Parts: sequence; structure tokens; C-alpha cells
Amino acid sequence: MLRQLPKASEDIGFDIVRGADGALDSIATLESLKEALSDIDDIDEKAMLLQKSFGDEGKKALIPLLTGLDDLKKNYAEVNENADGTFNEGYQRRMKSASG
Repeated sequence: MLRQLPKASEDIGFDIVRGADGALDSIATLESLKEALSDIDDIDEKAMLLQKSFGDEGKKALIPLLTGLDDLKKNYAEVNENADGTFNEGYQRRMKSASG
């Protein structure tokens, strides 16, 4: 699916978003794709465009991601928040044990 991303971006008219470090920002890219597809009212036309641009497997993967994008963003934010807390707690424990 990622291999087709540049061509699909041209065909459909969405942005491939990258973070400050140059890595693909998948959430923002999916948001851009969803926005580009919002101009198309016919669900069959959207599915056909996704299939043409990403192939059968890509379409099968993208449809649930696009329809559940709000939940995906929420869950991603929660994971990042919890990961930061876990990292900071571990760091604090290591600092205490190193100094004590």
C-alpha cells in the first residue's frame, strides 16, 4: 500500500504528510485522504477509486482506517500519552537508583 502512495496522492489529490523528522505521518495522511474523498458522494465511486489507486488489499485496509479515523486518532493519542508517562516513570526510577 505504501508503494502506491505517491501515485495515489496524485490521482486522488491528497497530501502525503511528513513529520519534522521526515517520517510519514500516517494519521495526517489518512486525514488528507479522507478529506479528498469527501468530495465524492457515491460510495461505490469512492471504493472504485481506492481500488484503482491502492489495489484490492490496499482498499480493504484503508476503508476501516478511514471510517474509524476518529477512534484511531484518539487511541493513538492515548498510547503516546501513556508511553510518555511510562518512559518518564522508568527514567525517574533509574535516576534514583543511580544516585542512591
